[in-house]
Amino acid sequence: MTLQAVRKVLEDAVKAGAGAVTPAVPVYVDNQQYTDNDATKEFVLVRMNFGTTTEPTFCENVEHLRGSLVVEVFTPKGKGPGRGQTIATEIAKKLNSLRYHSATGAKARMLEINGPSFTALDGRPHFMTRLSGPLLASYT
Repeated sequence: MTLQAVRKVLEDAVKAGAGAVTPAVPVYVDNQQYTDNDATKEFVLVRMNFGTTTEPTFCENVEHLRGSLVVEVFTPKGKGPGRGQTIATEIAKKLNSLRYHSATGAKARMLEINGPSFTALDGRPHFMTRLSGPLLASYT
């Protein structure tokens, strides 16, 4: 299976998008702790889930990865959606332009991107901007 290679393709795209804004925004991925979670900090969380990973053929199962990607951008609450939308836009641009990742041999692409959607989080000092959507991936 090529799950880690596919994950790297998508996470690198999100990191490139978050790094394209000024100032750059740190990106955290599944099972990575962020400890500096105060109201003035911006950060991005990336969650990826795989669904169907193989397709049956007459001879054997063939790897054909499908899944979903959720990107959540956290910005200070009370300042409007502008900053989160700017960061999400740069991330969406990078996700929409994914190509073959020569370092890993993996290809991944988003089918469609939903959002950005906006939520003022209860009990937290952040405003959340979310992008999500299904993905397809393969390995050569």
